[in-house]
Amino acid sequence: MPPEKTCSEAFAIFWMETWAALRLPYVRPFDITGRPMRGWVMVQEGGFTSEKDLKDWLEKAGTFVRTLDSK
Repeated sequence: MPPEKTCSEAFAIFWMETWAALRLPYVRPFDITGRPMRGWVMVQEGGFTSEKDLKDWLEKAGTFVRTLDSK
């Protein structure tokens, strides 16, 4: 039987927060090529079961993105 597909979202966060995030349930390294991207995590559906959970992840990602130089 094939594995059950779940929804996940990728978030870019501060590199120093990545290690703490990876200790949380439903969080894993963002790795779609065999080489994990530093500062990115994948959060499976169980990691944002409420609107507040998703908003918290989006706020972390937004805080990081606002530090980047504009292109």
